[in-house]
Amino acid sequence: MGRITAVKEQKGDPSRVSVFVDGDFVCGLYRTDAELSDITVGRELTAGETEELLAAADEDRAYRYTLHFLTFRRRSTSEVEKRLLLKGFSTATVSLVVKRLTGEGYLDDAEFARAWVRDRLALKPKGKRALVIELKAKGVTATIAESAVEEILTEDEEILARRALMGFERRLVMGSPGDAKKRTYAFLIRRGFPSDIAAKLSDEARELVSKGAADDDP
Repeated sequence: MGRITAVKEQKGDPSRVSVFVDGDFVCGLYRTDAELSDITVGRELTAGETEELLAAADEDRAYRYTLHFLTFRRRSTSEVEKRLLLKGFSTATVSLVVKRLTGEGYLDDAEFARAWVRDRLALKPKGKRALVIELKAKGVTATIAESAVEEILTEDEEILARRALMGFERRLVMGSPGDAKKRTYAFLIRRGFPSDIAAKLSDEARELVSKGAADDDP
């Protein structure tokens, strides 16, 4: 049991109020949520209503916390769930917040996957296999990951592999033709490109280094 003794507007955010029960601060809520829940001064709360008020406040904290870190970049649903659980929120609260954010469009694994693929292709080109593996590691389902890669990765993988090698080729001239082939093959496989493309381009790297060595001979 308890009685609501004050509902005060929060400093710096008139859309939120601080709720006090029996003189003690209990939680902060959005003004509209407080009004919908009939949070008014003088109201007597049962033990169950107090628990509901605390649960609503917990959900509100989790929601606002998630909105804050979503401003930096999109996250997968799984990433959000793990982040909230690590912050100590209950599984019930996490489930409610994820459902709310999904309904509001803040969480969308399909769009997250597409954005991830776009960024990877622009900054660090990788093959289809590696992109799918990365997305699955982010908690995205295989179906969504594969669909996003197929939709966004329209460039031929060999062309993409050659683009990925642009910064790497400068390091090949330091070794032997055989080393150049091995290192190129290993690099492309790590980036998730098919073995046939890796083999073709590693052969070209060997020939390139071999030719360069021959041109340097007096």
